[in-house]
Amino acid sequence: MKVAFFSSHILWDTHYETELEIMQRHLDAGDEVYQYVCNAEMTACDINPDHGFSRCVQCLAKRRHGRSRLSKEVQAMSYRQLSAADIRRIDAFMAELPMELQAFKALRFDHFDVGYAVVSSIVSQLENPKPDVHANRLLFERFTRAALEVYLSFMHRLQADRPDRIYIFNGRLAQVKGVFRAAQACGIPCHIHERGNTFRLYGIFEDHLPHDIRRMGEKMEAFWNSGDDEAEKERLAAFFFENRRKGVLLSWKSFTDKQVKGLLPDGFDPEKKNIMIFNSSEFEFASIGPEWDNTIYRDQNDGVTRICADMAAHPEYHFYLRLHPNLATADPANYEKVRQLRAPNLTVIMPDAPIDSYHLLDAAWKVITFGSTMGMEATWWGKPSIMAGHCLYERFDSIYKPKDHTELLGMLLDPELPPCDKADARKFGYFYAAYGHPYKYYEPIDYKSGTYRGVNLEPRMESGEQQLMERYWKYRRFPLLRKPLERMILRKLHG
Repeated sequence: MKVAFFSSHILWDTHYETELEIMQRHLDAGDEVYQYVCNAEMTACDINPDHGFSRCVQCLAKRRHGRSRLSKEVQAMSYRQLSAADIRRIDAFMAELPMELQAFKALRFDHFDVGYAVVSSIVSQLENPKPDVHANRLLFERFTRAALEVYLSFMHRLQADRPDRIYIFNGRLAQVKGVFRAAQACGIPCHIHERGNTFRLYGIFEDHLPHDIRRMGEKMEAFWNSGDDEAEKERLAAFFFENRRKGVLLSWKSFTDKQVKGLLPDGFDPEKKNIMIFNSSEFEFASIGPEWDNTIYRDQNDGVTRICADMAAHPEYHFYLRLHPNLATADPANYEKVRQLRAPNLTVIMPDAPIDSYHLLDAAWKVITFGSTMGMEATWWGKPSIMAGHCLYERFDSIYKPKDHTELLGMLLDPELPPCDKADARKFGYFYAAYGHPYKYYEPIDYKSGTYRGVNLEPRMESGEQQLMERYWKYRRFPLLRKPLERMILRKLHG
């Protein structure tokens, strides 16, 4: 089998190591393996949005170091293959870029939903689900050009090389979604690798994004049905929910480790009908595609505002909005509107507040979520759980799914609304406890570090390259010297 890889996010912890793991497994199977690589050609990428020279050097040096640890030599070739006609098409497209976010998201280039892909990368860069296109115009332009160059290059590469399969990372971001769309257009199977459901596992998603609501729901269902040991499935489902509650770090950093167990907000009145609203950080899902657009509210802030306003006539209700702890380091613009909201029936809990999220859950009469896992967790722990935004588990019946704002209010006011059945919550918990492939060559230490075949894959340069870098740092202020040195260093690191 002929297997290709697009090596993109080299400097993001664990992801290149996962790619090398998959490469080595294909080499073990006797497959032909090769890499498409960027030799500092992209105008912008997720690991180097400003196209800084030293960052490119780090990327190339780590990439080469990792490939040297494989059991066989793997051919590396530049991804870039563009004609003069391609460049003219890109230039014409770039000349008409809109400066309004929704119009930008809607941009398409042949088979490629480039608008969503670019916004997805920039949302993650800025940690703001609604970035200002005009204020960040250069960033949008650089990412758009890079994404289009990748897409067109892979349309040519895949049609000419015809690999039996290509691997990419993640799939939603600007520089990789173009590969995904090109592969679909060329009829080449595209497998996407991502973190597994614990840091000791990695996930493979065959011809779909890890954020595809329909396909992920089907994947969870199929994974549950594939297990024969019912007792073990039940045990692992419970294991997932119990460990989430304990803050046990399995796949990502813990968001509850700084919370004080049992701590509730000042003035908490257990005699009221307390509704807990758990929002989510919208970065990852804000620009995947129209399937993630909230059909009830403009966004989470709009939802909270309308719910509290329309429930103000019922003073026996009180709402507690737990802002996701992940927002503690994000742009405050993400929650500024809600933070400034003044309503007698609302208490806003800031992301870094030590309030115990799970004690809030225990004290809840009902729960509203905007896509977070807390929606299924609420059902597991016996609370009526209402979905006010899209989520990966929405195909399941363990959560209430109102079709509009009026129906959501009716669910809140219904004194007899029972918790949903836990049957589908078990499927969700089992998937997130057990799905993934165990590593053989990468030895993870935690969710962001580990060794590949016993070595920490840091960027590594030979002595001659180090000497050139020292000369570069000495003369970088002089363009006539800097540019030739940059070209020499990159040539040595290419491949």
